[in-house]
Amino acid sequence: MVLALRSQEALVEVEQDCRARGGQVLVVPTDIADPAAVDRLARLAVPRCSPTGWHRVSPSR
Repeated sequence: MVLALRSQEALVEVEQDCRARGGQVLVVPTDIADPAAVDRLARLAVPRCSPTGWHRVSPSR
């Protein structure tokens, strides 16, 4: 699983929950408004998962 959020605090919380449930997690702090950050996310994430495995999940507030 690849986690990409702006908030480092939220990333740590979700990462810990995923790992506690046995998940393998790559954490990439990412501001999707920053094209360079999105490029970095893709460079790190694509080798770890297939392109068909991409899903965008927006937190409910």
